[in-house]
Amino acid sequence: NTEQRSNPWGIAPTDRAKWTQDLAVKTLADNPGAEYLFYVGCAGSFDSRNRQVVAALTTILNAANLSWGILGTEEKCCGDSLRRLGNEYVFDKLASENIALFKKHGVKKIITYCPHCFTTLKNDYKQFGFDVEVIHHTTFINDLIKAGRIKVDANALTGKTVVHDSCYLGRYNEIYEAPRSIVKA
Repeated sequence: NTEQRSNPWGIAPTDRAKWTQDLAVKTLADNPGAEYLFYVGCAGSFDSRNRQVVAALTTILNAANLSWGILGTEEKCCGDSLRRLGNEYVFDKLASENIALFKKHGVKKIITYCPHCFTTLKNDYKQFGFDVEVIHHTTFINDLIKAGRIKVDANALTGKTVVHDSCYLGRYNEIYEAPRSIVKA
């Protein structure tokens, strides 16, 4: 599926940006020179529950008045699952295509939603000479809160909150405090 449709679900690549309907989201093609690329990833683009999270993240990015954009239908899978399963040929192909696309748009800073995309873009793409700032959204949001760029309603959370430390965020990249700091805020 990833080799032929650029995503593990095998969903048509033209559906990758459907989640943006009714949202204030621009592509990098529509917003040249944007400071940040929000790399949505396959889960954020195609899974209904994850789409809700990336939609909420766009609201936060807009509330912080940032210059950002997505790749839209140009975006392809980062290739994480291919690499982890040992399909280096297709991973190399996707990584090279993605890096060429990032360079075409002048990408210097990437915000990711998915921990798998985060670790792949941040760590694995360096093998290809691609070394830009890659930031997981929890770290980014935490920094926005600390800088006063966004305000958090301390009364918004009711009940108990559980923080899941995914392997690719915690164990492999040692990001533990950002999600907790956001919840505390």
